[in-house]
Amino acid sequence: SDNETAYKLFRENYLSMKKLSCPEKINLDIAFAIDVTGSMRPYMTGISALLKSMLSGENSIKKKLAQAYPKVKFNLRVGAICYRDLDDKRQFHESTLKDGC
Repeated sequence: SDNETAYKLFRENYLSMKKLSCPEKINLDIAFAIDVTGSMRPYMTGISALLKSMLSGENSIKKKLAQAYPKVKFNLRVGAICYRDLDDKRQFHESTLKDGC
């Protein structure tokens, strides 16, 4: 049946992927789209704190990746685009952080 065929193909692909070795280095790009319109003003401090904790410290993305994959070196590149209200002078603001975040 089609279900059995699909199951066999999925299983075969899954098992072949499990046998692959992990690369020594992985480049990982992360982008954030952040709403900085007037209605979000009360939440900016919390958003800023959340982003900082995601990018540095004990609970950072890089730290968690290093714990889960200790043999792999991760190079994170992080960027953000912040958008404002339509009537603001600068509706968009782009920002990138240095490699190796």
